[in-house]
Amino acid sequence: MSKPRVVPFFGCMISAKYPQFEAAVRLTMERLGVELVDLDGFTCCPDPIFYKSHNKMKWLTIAARNLCLVEEAGLDMITCCSGCTATSCASCH
Repeated sequence: MSKPRVVPFFGCMISAKYPQFEAAVRLTMERLGVELVDLDGFTCCPDPIFYKSHNKMKWLTIAARNLCLVEEAGLDMITCCSGCTATSCASCH
């Protein structure tokens, strides 16, 4: 049986500001037998609190674009940031 494959979405802050968080996720997923598939082309989600109030349509469009990249790869996505999760979930409704 092949191991599960998922796309990690670390957003714009995890890799730059909290690299230890990204490293912990990568190590944990490897130990759980989950392959992380890094995709190119993601856009910052962006922050749901500020950006949604500024321009909700652009906020949803950017989130939907990121989800389309994952869908085109035929995989599921995991997020590590509550803002990224909120933004991604909002674009699905």
